[in-house]
Amino acid sequence: TTDPHLPSLVTDANYYDAWQDTVFENPFLRGEISHEDTYTARNVQLELFEAGPDEHSALWHQVFLAFEQEDYCDFEVQFEVAHNTIHYLVGGRHEYSVSSLSYTSYDPLFYLHHSQVDRLWAIWQALQKHRHQPYDKAYCALEQISKPMKPFSFDGNFNLNSVTHDHSTPNSVFDYEGLGYTYDDLKFDGHSIAELDDMIHVSKNRDRIFAAFLLHGIGTSADVHFSVCINENHCTKAGLFFVLGSDLEMTWSFDRLYKYDITHAIEKLGLHLEDVFKAQEPFYLKLNIVAVNGTTLPSSSLPAPTLIYQPAAPGVRKNVDSLTPSEIKNLRDALRLVQEDTSPHGFQAIAAYHGLPPLCKSADGTTTLACCAHGMPTFPHWHRLYVTQLEQSLIKHGAATGV
Repeated sequence: TTDPHLPSLVTDANYYDAWQDTVFENPFLRGEISHEDTYTARNVQLELFEAGPDEHSALWHQVFLAFEQEDYCDFEVQFEVAHNTIHYLVGGRHEYSVSSLSYTSYDPLFYLHHSQVDRLWAIWQALQKHRHQPYDKAYCALEQISKPMKPFSFDGNFNLNSVTHDHSTPNSVFDYEGLGYTYDDLKFDGHSIAELDDMIHVSKNRDRIFAAFLLHGIGTSADVHFSVCINENHCTKAGLFFVLGSDLEMTWSFDRLYKYDITHAIEKLGLHLEDVFKAQEPFYLKLNIVAVNGTTLPSSSLPAPTLIYQPAAPGVRKNVDSLTPSEIKNLRDALRLVQEDTSPHGFQAIAAYHGLPPLCKSADGTTTLACCAHGMPTFPHWHRLYVTQLEQSLIKHGAATGV
């Protein structure tokens, strides 16, 4: 509870009210669970603050992958599981904590967490507007999106809040400003919507491997840590996610896969991404599932994960006069790195394809000539491949757009 990495709003034990000249217990510190005659607790996990080589946490990457999705239901699966992670990383394996579906809402921190979760959804909606994709409706799960949500829809004297009662149908909740609030900013980790969209394009411009899980309720909350292994004695950590649940939860199962990027783990083992296409992959996934009460669950508690190979997205070439400042900077940075590259993928090596130093032989093999095709029917074909050669090197060095 006193973890210095959490906001002082929720960790300070007391606060002083100058008007009343009285010290009060901080109401955000914990919450009473009156029917259990106890209070909520927190068991913050170190993984909340661990960062990878790119200085981003596993949670950051989970949210970022959710932002990448352009279909609402794909987004919702990635988004909900990312949201679960905070429940585990703050609550740990403590029964009366945010890790427990039964007691999570008794901790005042729960409402701060879900305000941030809602803001992240608003960021995704802003991204969708930027991408000219649907942002205020879903074209999936239609029977659920149009069905009133309980207990907000209860009539009579139960829900006296007219705002939540009148917006109890999910379709009416996409417009959060209609609920009477907005956000001071919609930046993610300091990045604007346009910058975030550029970052997503960079991420998609590389080959990736995902571990994919078809998740369903298991009657309890549980953390799932998994590794990529070559054999029992040679594994590397690949990731973690959290399933939030209890014995009283409604029956649920996702109708699409939850994806987790494991590219870094495969590369760390010195393996090639294309190895997934071999009849016998040289690696496998190892799961460790632990319930919130500390009980180790069999890996069969969840369906066995599958592997998805996602090749780099096709590049989009844009009119240079239409490039945004961030796209211009990205392209300049990539070209600078290509120019500094002394490998066969570098600028000097690629420039030599066309003219000097000559690389091709004359028909009789007596003279070394420039390889470029001019005055020939293959002129457009040769130069199409040539620009692609440079473009692929730019992408390799981080370019988000084509040339």
